Amino acid sequence: YHRGIGRTLVCVGLAPSFEKQFETFKKYRDNVDVAIVDKALGPCIDGGVKPDFVFLSDAMIDYEQWCEPWVDKTDGIVLISNVTANPKWSKNWKGPVYYTVNKDNIGTQDIYGPITGCPDQIPASSNVGNSVVVFATQFMNYSKYILLGYEFVFADDHTYYAFGEKNDLVHNKRYWMRHGVSIDSTGRLTYITQNLLFTCRWLGDYYKAELQPHHVDIVNCSGGNILDGVPMRDLERSMRHAPNRKITPEERARILQDTAKVKSIPASQTAAQELKDTLGVTPYVAEIAIKYYEPEVIQWLNKITA
Repeated sequence: YHRGIGRTLVCVGLAPSFEKQFETFKKYRDNVDVAIVDKALGPCIDGGVKPDFVFLSDAMIDYEQWCEPWVDKTDGIVLISNVTANPKWSKNWKGPVYYTVNKDNIGTQDIYGPITGCPDQIPASSNVGNSVVVFATQFMNYSKYILLGYEFVFADDHTYYAFGEKNDLVHNKRYWMRHGVSIDSTGRLTYITQNLLFTCRWLGDYYKAELQPHHVDIVNCSGGNILDGVPMRDLERSMRHAPNRKITPEERARILQDTAKVKSIPASQTAAQELKDTLGVTPYVAEIAIKYYEPEVIQWLNKITA
């Protein structure tokens, strides 16, 4: 939950702006953490960028096409998967794997939560790109979030997906997935699908209802887009000056308080006498609670504390 304090996270969707600005993204990658959607794994690895997180939401995301060619390079990358997503990804993934359950109007969380034993829920956010934003802003606590590949429209000279011409099964989507016409933030004529429109409106409402009131620092660096409300910024400037600071002693204390674990153990036969010697009374001791920190937490805190 506290991983992002003092740092910036770039949230990457597989839209044309991701391809257009890939070299800038790559140039400043070391200034930030990176969370990408499932289908962006190949372009990132092939382009020399190893992400920190990959998000997987759907059961129909083909493992053989979108993951298998690069799966041997996923060590150290965290996969965050919906419990109903394609299980081949998590089965073969080399890095850590974490799961979430969608909380939605059809009660997915009440069905698949108990079946899988996964209690961790996020609001159903309409697509994997939005789930990156929702999960990151609710659980990762970064100081700043940058959106790339979140324009929700495509023009005549765009493929539907970034790097789409390399994927013969999908690049023709730009010819038949034209459900409407829109004007993007640069005044350019673009095309939109019903799903993109719904997804865009969902994320815009989430920003206005949840992120803006809580002063979450989030900007959209996708260039021409139709995402309402989220401030637009230049990608190079945003990544070059991305926050990257040590946490303060006050933040360290809060993290320790939030991450402390408590374990109860049965009291030994001598516990009562030991407490009598300490407290001056003879208590009846059934168990003793021990508060502790995991070594990894302390090591991480020592590394990032000012």
